[in-house]
Formats: sequence, C-alpha cells, structure tokens
Amino acid sequence: MRKQSYHNQPTDDVLETIRDLVILKRKGDFEAANRGYIILAKQEMDDLHNYPYVLKSWAKIIICLGSYDVAAEKMAHAAKLFESNNNASEAWQCNDQMQTILNRNRNKDDFCDYVRAVSAGLIDLSDSW
Repeated sequence: MRKQSYHNQPTDDVLETIRDLVILKRKGDFEAANRGYIILAKQEMDDLHNYPYVLKSWAKIIICLGSYDVAAEKMAHAAKLFESNNNASEAWQCNDQMQTILNRNRNKDDFCDYVRAVSAGLIDLSDSW
C-alpha cells in the first residue's frame, strides 16, 4: 500500500509530484505544469483517493492557461469525487472555486482575485476587464 502521511491528503508520492508541479506554476511555466498533470492524472485515474486532489490542483493550472470552462469541469468532477469519499470540506472548496470560475462575468473582481491567487500573482486580469 502507498504511504499517506496526512489524513485526508493524497499519498506521499502524489503529494510530492503535486508540490513539484506547483513549483513550476509559481515559476510561471504553466505549460510544463499542465503536461505534468496530464501524466499524473493518467497514472492516478483509478485511485479514487488521489485523483480528486490531482483534478483540483490541475484545474488551477488550467485557469492559468485561460481555459476557464475546462477548469470548472475539473473542479466539479473533483467535488463529486470528494463527496463520494465523504470529504465534505474539500468538496465544498471545489464547488466554491467552480462557482467563482462559472460566475466570472458577473463577479469580475472576485474572479480576478482568484486568478491572481492561483497564479501566484503572475496573472492579473483586472487591467484587461
């Protein structure tokens, strides 16, 4: 069995990979991070514990790439998986982030703040709206 150091977290190997991909994101290399998530998602698709964490983190990269509807779909899928795993807190977070993405045209300031946060301050949409 794969090692899990923290309750309600992905296994250590997946957590380490996600951390490495987040570092790429913070450096602004969104394309490389996206490629890494594609590989990780394929590897973890059958692991119902790890996969929602992969989807949640991957959605934040997809937002940085400007594919908002795809990111919302990934968040919704992650929320459903978290719900099925009785992880209400993570499900709520994913649903909340999904709503922020879907309501981006009505709540532009909230969405701009959200994108700025998930991109580690590298993307600021407030000037373009």
